[in-house]
Amino acid sequence: MRKIARSGLKTVVRQQHSRLNSVSYNTARQARHFSYSSLSFRGEISNSVQNNFESDQVTKISTASLQNNINNNSTTTTTTTEVEEPGYKPSVAYPQGHYTLPHPIWTPSHASKVHTTKHKNKEKISDWLAYLTIKTIRFNFDWLTGYAFKKHPSTQDWVNRLIFLETIAGVPGSVAGSLRHLKSLRSMRRDFGWIHTLLEEAENERMHLLSFLVLKENKTRFFRGMVMLSQGVFYNFYWLSYILFPGFCHRLVGYLEEEAVTTYTKLLQQIDSGKLEEWKTKQAPEVARTYWNMPEDATIRDLVLLIRADEAHHRDVNHDLSDLSGKADSANPYGPGH
Repeated sequence: MRKIARSGLKTVVRQQHSRLNSVSYNTARQARHFSYSSLSFRGEISNSVQNNFESDQVTKISTASLQNNINNNSTTTTTTTEVEEPGYKPSVAYPQGHYTLPHPIWTPSHASKVHTTKHKNKEKISDWLAYLTIKTIRFNFDWLTGYAFKKHPSTQDWVNRLIFLETIAGVPGSVAGSLRHLKSLRSMRRDFGWIHTLLEEAENERMHLLSFLVLKENKTRFFRGMVMLSQGVFYNFYWLSYILFPGFCHRLVGYLEEEAVTTYTKLLQQIDSGKLEEWKTKQAPEVARTYWNMPEDATIRDLVLLIRADEAHHRDVNHDLSDLSGKADSANPYGPGH
């Protein structure tokens, strides 16, 4: 039985092998027939495949170009929408690059008619104390800087004096504004418009400083050190005084500005008398022309005239605020830029 089974299995294997050889032979014949007899058809196939490939490439390029155009149009539309509709409008519109707070722009006629001898009468002990404090500070400063002994200071003497004074004059507004801001936060009550006026004053004094800095030839370490020392002493003095006696501090600044008006008036007199002839024709710095909307041909004398008007304005504002500081919930009578 085993022999019969093995014999049958061998027969089946031979039949399958013969059948596979026949299929391979027929397949080879067909392949040779296709290879040697159908060259023209193969060329047509090749051309067709090539054309289909190029068509696919063109389709891919067209699709990519279309997608890029869609993306570009989408980007352009988004950018245009952001520029045309920012989603907000500023309360006060300023040209690009202008970051200053509102402030008065004086006309030449008003600036030349500033009341230079206006003085606040001393009615209380605190008024007398504020007045004597400023007079003592001025006397010592004039003596230490040699200003008291020079009848005709040079241009650089004037520049040094004005820069030094403006580094101190910008302190009171910033200190008072920050303290009133903190008080408003602590008490959870409105400030009634005082903060903005004080900060505008501080920035206005800083713009005086920046205008004169353009004229200074050399900023020595000694000069910077004296500025830092004086500023540190005055800052802490004014900070503590304003916490305890805000009315006294505003009166102090009012008398300080009276002295500033006197100083700038004397400077104008020297310019007009010919002792500082170059400031009659020297062009005002660009930072000053931009801040005060001055014409392109504005001179240093024009600048001094406008700064004196600013100081006279600070004089009147601080005397008025001193009168109001003792009254509860007193509103600031000066709006933004006034």
